[in-house]
Amino acid sequence: MAIDWTDEERKKVEAGIAKHGLRTGRCAALARIVHPVAQQKDPKACAIRMRPPKGATWLVPKASSIPSWKGHVYVETREHAVDAVTGSKGYSPSSTYVNDHWDFAEWMRIDEVDPATVDPGIQDVDDES
Repeated sequence: MAIDWTDEERKKVEAGIAKHGLRTGRCAALARIVHPVAQQKDPKACAIRMRPPKGATWLVPKASSIPSWKGHVYVETREHAVDAVTGSKGYSPSSTYVNDHWDFAEWMRIDEVDPATVDPGIQDVDDES
């Protein structure tokens, strides 16, 4: 079941996905948009950072439509994972998102982060050109 955003919330999340989509590599910038929207209804909403196991360079996606990244950030809210992979509907249950979308999930380094501290300034990349 899709996450129950209001129309205004969904528009904000979808605008963020349009600007910082799957192929941009700017998941942290998207998390900075989604996280405050999610916190309006869910004070427990948090950003989750995934990193490859020590000694590895890349996260390995199960689907070829997902790029390989050196790390990834998504927002967990109301039992959903929300990012450019899931779209505004989110993926539920969030507890299975990593295992369902990524190989070697059991060896990944996963932690809760403040989205403002991951790749600061990445959202301004387009504005600098």
